[in-house]
Amino acid sequence: MEIDVDVLIKKIPAINVFNRAKNIALLSQFYIITGGDEYLRNIFIEYVISSIFCKDQEKPCRKCLECQKIMNGTNVDVVYFGNDKENIKKEQVQKIIETVITKPFEYNEKIVVVNNFENVSENNQNLLLKILEELPTYVIVLFVSDSMLKILPTIQSRARIITLTNFTNEDLREIFRNENCLKQIECSNGKINNIYKFLANKNFTKYYDFATRLCEAKHIDLLEIIAFFEEYKNDIELILEIIQNIAESKISAGLNQSYLIKLSKTTTKQINLLNTNINKNIIIDQIPVMIYRSENANIRDTI
Repeated sequence: MEIDVDVLIKKIPAINVFNRAKNIALLSQFYIITGGDEYLRNIFIEYVISSIFCKDQEKPCRKCLECQKIMNGTNVDVVYFGNDKENIKKEQVQKIIETVITKPFEYNEKIVVVNNFENVSENNQNLLLKILEELPTYVIVLFVSDSMLKILPTIQSRARIITLTNFTNEDLREIFRNENCLKQIECSNGKINNIYKFLANKNFTKYYDFATRLCEAKHIDLLEIIAFFEEYKNDIELILEIIQNIAESKISAGLNQSYLIKLSKTTTKQINLLNTNINKNIIIDQIPVMIYRSENANIRDTI
C-alpha cells in the first residue's frame, strides 16, 4: 500500500518547528522524540536526518545520494541503537558513548539514534549524563521513546523535547486518498501503524462490523457476544482495541452518550487487565459480560 508521503510530511506540525530552528541555525545537539506511533516517529526521524545530510537546496529532496543513503540505511555516520525493543544493557550504553565520541567517517556530522529509550534502566541512563553535558560539536543525539515517564528528569532537562501528535481521521483520509481503507482509518486512533495492522488481519471487517453495532447501540444479545468472543478469542485484544477506538472516535465527534463512555472505559480496563494479569483466561471469560453491560448501559445497569 502506498501513501502520499508529501501530504503526510505536511501534516506533521513538529516538522515545521524543526525547519524553523534549522533555518536560523538553532538546532539542538540533543533531542528526545516522543508521542505518535512508531511509524510517525520513524518518518519524522528520517526527515530530520535527511534534512541534515541532503545537499539539495530543497531539503530533504529524497532523491540525492545522501537522502538515498538515509532511506536505505547505508550512511555510516548514522548509527542506530535499541531497535530490537529489548532492555538496553550497560554494554550497549557504553557502546553508545563510544559511538558519540568517535568522529564521523565520511561526513562532517554524525547522528546517533537510540530507539525505545524507555528500555534503558535508571542506572544506565545515569551513565549517559556526562557525555550529554559535553557532546562533541559534530554529533546530534536523538533519544526516541513512547514514555517520558521512564526518562530521568536529569536527562529530560538536557534535551529539546519534540512531542508528535497522532493524525486526525481527516488527515489520514488525505494521506491514504488512493487507497480503500476508510474503515481502518475510522478505528485507527490516528495511528498509521494501526491502519497497516488492521489491513493485515483477514477478519478485520467482521471485527469492525461487530464493534460498530456495539457503538451504535444496536442491541446485541449476550449469547451472541459470548459466541463472537469465543470464536475469535485469539484476536480478543485487537477486537477490544477496535471497539475502544470506534467508541472514542464517536465521543470525539460529539456523541457523548453514556453507553459510549462506559464502553470506552470498559474496553480500556479489559485491555489493561489482559496486559497485566497472569491468568488471562479468567479475564477473557469476563469480557463478553462486561461488554454486554456497557453496550446496554442506557437500558439497564445489571444483567
